[in-house]
Amino acid sequence: MKIEKGFTMVELMVVVAIMAILVSLIAPSAFKAIEKGKISAFMRDYREIKTAAISYYADTSAWPANNNASVSLVCNDTVNGWHGPYLEGWPQHNPWKGNYTWCNDNIGVVATVGSGERYLEVVNVPSGSAAALDTNLDDGNLATGAVRYSAGNSTLHALVSADTE
Repeated sequence: MKIEKGFTMVELMVVVAIMAILVSLIAPSAFKAIEKGKISAFMRDYREIKTAAISYYADTSAWPANNNASVSLVCNDTVNGWHGPYLEGWPQHNPWKGNYTWCNDNIGVVATVGSGERYLEVVNVPSGSAAALDTNLDDGNLATGAVRYSAGNSTLHALVSADTE
């Protein structure tokens, strides 16, 4: 009698089924860990940019111009009192592969309309990450407070400073 070596189809199907179950249990945890890392990276970037902007203001008595912090905080933009660089470099992109944009205006995106506000605009932020960021940095409500989120265009606005009235 000749003995055949190898696996039967049933044995292979059992192994594949076990592997599929293991992957289905592990994958969600891995994706959550990846997203938590992105949230942590944003919070680090936000705090660094905020600290740099406040230092810039302390030295120059002015805030970086709208859309210009990427230059003002890194290179001398000929403002009196500049003692930077305040950042080694402006982040090329946020953790969700969108951009960071410095906004210095009074249109009331985060603060009240007509009041000066400086905030960081971050694009491509998933809503779950925005909610986690708001919980970590603010009041847990994306419609109020210092962190605002626009689900329509996946844009997060994180307040750096606002003029008080």
